[in-house]
Amino acid sequence: MTTGRLSRSRQRRGGGKSEERARESGEHGRRASDAFERISTSVISLSDMNTQIASAAEEQSAVAEEINRNIHIITGAVGEMASSSARLAQASEALSRLAAQIQEQIGQFRV
Repeated sequence: MTTGRLSRSRQRRGGGKSEERARESGEHGRRASDAFERISTSVISLSDMNTQIASAAEEQSAVAEEINRNIHIITGAVGEMASSSARLAQASEALSRLAAQIQEQIGQFRV
């Protein structure tokens, strides 16, 4: 074989390796692109979940505030009822004393 033929033979064999490397490189590129697409989809999904969690937390906070307001209203109402009950008990005792006094005075009038 002459030097020219030997050189062309090596180029053909080397060219095959280049084609194989180009195919492998293309395959790696497609795999990387697919992986990037999956990562991108996952990031979007996580972002959506984060938004849902934040929304749920806001709703939960609003409900907790509403419950807290209602508890304060109920506490105030219970306090008023306790005060009213105490006044009612005092009025009842006063009426009982008056009834006893009236009963005593009526007892003095015998027919």
